[in-house]
Amino acid sequence: MTTESASRANTEPPPGTNADATPGRRPGPLAGAAFWFFAVELLALPLLLIWGRHGWFTQDDWDFLSARTAGNIGDLFRAHFQHWTTLPVLVYRLMWVLFGMRSYTPYQVLSVVTHLVAAALVLVVMRRAGVRPWVATVAAVTFVFFGSGAENILVAFQITFTGALVFGLSQLLLADHDGPIDRRDWAGLLAGFCGLACSGVALTMTVVVALAVLLRRGRRGWRVALFHAAPLAVAYALWSKLAPKGQNAENYRSHSPAQILRFVAVGIEAAFARLGQVPGIGIALGLVLGAGLVVLFRARTTRWPLGELAAPIALLVGGIVFLIVTGVARAGQGGLLVLATGTGPERARDSRYVYLIAAMALPALALGVDALARRWKQLTVPAVALLLVGLPGNIYQLATPSSRAAKNAPLVWRLPPFGNAAATREQILAIPHLPFADQLAGSDVPVPIPRLVPEGLTFGWLLGGAASGKIPGPGTLNPFFTSTYVRESFLASAPAPNAPHCAPAPAASILVLQRGRKLTVERGNVVVRYAPFGGTPSFPVTIRPSTVVALAGPLRLRIVPLGPGVMLCE
Repeated sequence: MTTESASRANTEPPPGTNADATPGRRPGPLAGAAFWFFAVELLALPLLLIWGRHGWFTQDDWDFLSARTAGNIGDLFRAHFQHWTTLPVLVYRLMWVLFGMRSYTPYQVLSVVTHLVAAALVLVVMRRAGVRPWVATVAAVTFVFFGSGAENILVAFQITFTGALVFGLSQLLLADHDGPIDRRDWAGLLAGFCGLACSGVALTMTVVVALAVLLRRGRRGWRVALFHAAPLAVAYALWSKLAPKGQNAENYRSHSPAQILRFVAVGIEAAFARLGQVPGIGIALGLVLGAGLVVLFRARTTRWPLGELAAPIALLVGGIVFLIVTGVARAGQGGLLVLATGTGPERARDSRYVYLIAAMALPALALGVDALARRWKQLTVPAVALLLVGLPGNIYQLATPSSRAAKNAPLVWRLPPFGNAAATREQILAIPHLPFADQLAGSDVPVPIPRLVPEGLTFGWLLGGAASGKIPGPGTLNPFFTSTYVRESFLASAPAPNAPHCAPAPAASILVLQRGRKLTVERGNVVVRYAPFGGTPSFPVTIRPSTVVALAGPLRLRIVPLGPGVMLCE
């Protein structure tokens, strides 16, 4: 009687095969790496909500909250800055009915849970491609706590992006099989359609799914690829042609191929650098990805089709496709986002884009790490350690304020994902309780906060929400801030009157503007404060030659010209 021994290297399935799918092997209970990943996700849910507890509604939220209703077809299908967002709109309308704006947490739970589902699906993609359990788990955990993508994790509105990613990954996994079209493919097509109704990210995911089918099946898979892509392309074309256009985003469009190429390069560099956090680690991760894939493909006995390697490779290509498509639409120089993230191609560093590129690159990166570790076992610890180097830095980004902000600023001001919300939260909640606000009850006049005007936030909606109890009060207001909010909310830009009466501005004067009355400044600048009789004046604002109107009033304004020759017209 003889016995045979086999080394672990000889008994392990080769890269690109799924151990759980080996004939004769039945999947066991939840254990090992899968158990620990499940435990990490359970821990991450409350942690992420705690770290994001100071969040509030950002500027995009107001479009879904105040400018749309579930019963209006135009509202459901109107584009949001070129994105089809029907499903998120429906979710927001339901959340408004259930919770109003009394708490941001229910909205944030949606974004955090969607992110955790995305991380789990990324793990499934890696395991199906044959990445060993612990390598796949480490890579997926780095994505769970990917603080550089905090915008897509903690900002509720970003269910538009993460929702499209989740539905796209679901379609990818459902299409990832051999044989004829079956129920899995129909379910995948439904998932793809749901993703399409979340945001334009689904366009990239549709390309990824079609490419993965072709890479897995070869040329014989063109019918299945067409099945997964053509109906979605037709649906999107019909929506683009028939749906209301929504906000204008033309000023963000690229102006040259060079801008698009720069956008792609910046996006790739930013994603790998933020995965690594430490200088040089991002480059090392890129080298591991390239070297690992070379080793992996050299070890394969067949070059084409790719079989179970198709999904990670298609996702990696999809990251490039996403950057190209986004670069066309967003690599221009215009828009308020310039103030926060730089201009043009540098916008590829935005947290929401880096998150998506990381999600699409991680499965291929894990494949590369696994291939190197299988080929040279002494590289196992260093290669896996590279995946973990950036984890502390990314956790730190989730758990702490931005170091770029003033140390004495309120915490909510220092959280980058909620910077815009922090700047307007108290003012928005205060508007229904300001003097003269009742004059605008039921009005569709936009609240004149510049970055919120395109989102459709109106005085009538705010006052109605406050009256119904769905919008909470601001608490105790400082008199100085009350006066400042009155000036900012009720003194708005307006077209110049047809035949104004003009006179030289005195050195200093008090002017009372009744509701609807205009003031035009000509040939010079003036400093204006709202100065209620016997009350605290507001923060001053400099008005250059232009016209303003009192949306409510009477507004008692103190006007001081800056220099001689200033003309005031009424």
